[in-house]
Amino acid sequence: MKLALVSFDGLDPRVIYDHPDELPNLHSLMDESIHGFWRTPGHTIPSYITTLTGLPTSTTKFRWDEGEGGFARHRQVEREFLWEAVNASMTLLNIPVIYPPEEIDDCMVAGMLCPDELAKNNLATPSSAQEILNDIGYIHEVRADKVFDEVGAQGMWDLLSESMVTRTTAANRLIRQFDSELFYGVWTAPDRWFHRHQTHGVDYFQMYERADEELDSILDIIPDGVPLVVFSDHGFAHFKRDEPATMGHMYEGFYCIRHPDLPSYRDDTANIEDLFPTVVNYLGGEPPDNGRGRILFHREDQDESVQSRLRDLGYL
Repeated sequence: MKLALVSFDGLDPRVIYDHPDELPNLHSLMDESIHGFWRTPGHTIPSYITTLTGLPTSTTKFRWDEGEGGFARHRQVEREFLWEAVNASMTLLNIPVIYPPEEIDDCMVAGMLCPDELAKNNLATPSSAQEILNDIGYIHEVRADKVFDEVGAQGMWDLLSESMVTRTTAANRLIRQFDSELFYGVWTAPDRWFHRHQTHGVDYFQMYERADEELDSILDIIPDGVPLVVFSDHGFAHFKRDEPATMGHMYEGFYCIRHPDLPSYRDDTANIEDLFPTVVNYLGGEPPDNGRGRILFHREDQDESVQSRLRDLGYL
């Protein structure tokens, strides 16, 4: 593995920074990393499409009103995707809203909002990856708008917690089986909890603690020395815990870059658009001439001609 990306859907960076003692794994990681707030499109699906294409929703032509829960929704975007832009093996796990899974080198597990009736047997490529998901009882989605009201707060909590465990188990099995150059996985449970927790009168913060706990298990399966980016796509407008939990999507998320050759410091100038060119460049690809964003870190073995071109294109 050359690079690992781990995302939690919907974590508010203000909550993370305000609770160092209650979120020890996140803060321990921050102590070893470049970290901060970064700008995002403000909603789950366009945020992740941006990480896969490098372009904001205004230029990807992504449309919210077509294909909710349907087929090939990500292909509304007229843009090369990450697995097309770079010649590297990848394990992509639950990136919203990719469906159906495409044949890539190595493995793709489709993301949330794919059709429930087809997910059990058509969620992953190749077939050996699908067999792993079936074997572990993988939970691909827990829909906030339906399940919460059907099973109540405790039932929803149990399902979401189980979904996080099965995703980490799947990540572990897939990493060991495919040994890809890139691992990119998304844990969506926080977003699903935050969308409906107010209706049921339960505290939002327990999901931050649960995500922090799961992060510890995720870090255990990332090989030592592999550069790691942990991030959230967008936050929710949570305020202090003794105030009413006012909801609403934020146009900011959290990011954290742990790299063996980089120091630790805070930088709030990054943008989620920076992730695509960073990953493409790090894996030996050519960032597009008309791309957006900047390269957050690069390989030391790149010669001056490559870095000069990246500077000319505005990536460095």
